[in-house]
Amino acid sequence: MSAYTKVVVGTDGSESSYRAVDRAARLAADAGATLVIACAYVPADPRSVSQAADQLGDDAYQIRGDNPAEDIVRSARERAVAAGAGTIEVRTVKGAPVESLIKLADD
Repeated sequence: MSAYTKVVVGTDGSESSYRAVDRAARLAADAGATLVIACAYVPADPRSVSQAADQLGDDAYQIRGDNPAEDIVRSARERAVAAGAGTIEVRTVKGAPVESLIKLADD
């Protein structure tokens, strides 16, 4: 029996962070542990979104619409299921990534 009952992994939607999700999912599956996938976000003020949209042009869809963190954890969950994780929790956490992940792990 493994000492792990819960495995926490953060993702920002990058390919390298999704590889971390894959590895954490395999670890959680092997241990029979719950996998917690987290994505931190800092809400943008409307003025900043407008300025960024002007600069991004056709790629502005990346900063509009529903919270991108929700899409990121949804994709990460799909990868985790494919990697064999059984029990999965997803969390979007408001705040800076490092501090948010540490707080989540402590909680």
